[in-house]
Amino acid sequence: QVARAGLPAEYSPLVVCVAGTGNVSRGALDALDSLGEVVERVAPSELARLSALAGTAGEHQHKVYVCVTGAQDFVRPARPGAAFDRAEYYANPEEYVPCFHETIAPHVSLLVPTMYWDRRFPRLLSTDQLQSLRASGNKRLLAVADLTCDVDGAVEPLVRSTTIDEPFFVYDPATRTEQADLDGPGVLMLGVDILPAELPREASAHFAQALLPFLDALATPGAPLSAELSAATIAEAGALAPAYGYIGALREARERDEESQRALSGRDAALRHHL
Repeated sequence: QVARAGLPAEYSPLVVCVAGTGNVSRGALDALDSLGEVVERVAPSELARLSALAGTAGEHQHKVYVCVTGAQDFVRPARPGAAFDRAEYYANPEEYVPCFHETIAPHVSLLVPTMYWDRRFPRLLSTDQLQSLRASGNKRLLAVADLTCDVDGAVEPLVRSTTIDEPFFVYDPATRTEQADLDGPGVLMLGVDILPAELPREASAHFAQALLPFLDALATPGAPLSAELSAATIAEAGALAPAYGYIGALREARERDEESQRALSGRDAALRHHL
């Protein structure tokens, strides 16, 4: 339909931003690539050029543009003139400020968050940022499909999870309210928290067929694991596998952050009591 008839000019060019570069991102890209020849990959630096075509007729109406963004597109160093450093960002996120809402979000039709996020990091898109964007007259962002279903997380307007039966709601940043009426003003939100367990029949059959050769090893205690099964092992004998050791560090960082928040809350409560 897109290739033959094209998209309405008011929704063109249709730009899908996949935020993140991990396994979930690759899965999302595989799904998008199944649309066929209408899909065209673009770099973040090309988005402004595409936005200039908004509302016009042309070949772009017959395309679905897909852009992958990483941490270097989400934030910039707070220090003037400093360059983005991934290791530094993950170690000291407070040294960085958000920029996604300025450089990427204004040009995107569909935002697909796929990355891990916790409260140490700047949000990908806050409610204030979305409200300002819409108030400026920019209504390019039509929908958010949060595959991480991170409620009140990287994309703050995802205020609740959704279900398979009712996968969408509309969030109006002007009033900061959500509504079930999908024709109402605002941004369409999707955040189904059981998506990883939602397997179509064809996918179930495919996974079963792929798993079949490994069942003997899985069912035999102490049997050596193949390279495929070893790579898929997250924890064994009560310990994280080496490839997943970072999970422990993330858990410790989150616990420290929560402890700090509790300490701050306690001091605030004590101060209020004193006053």
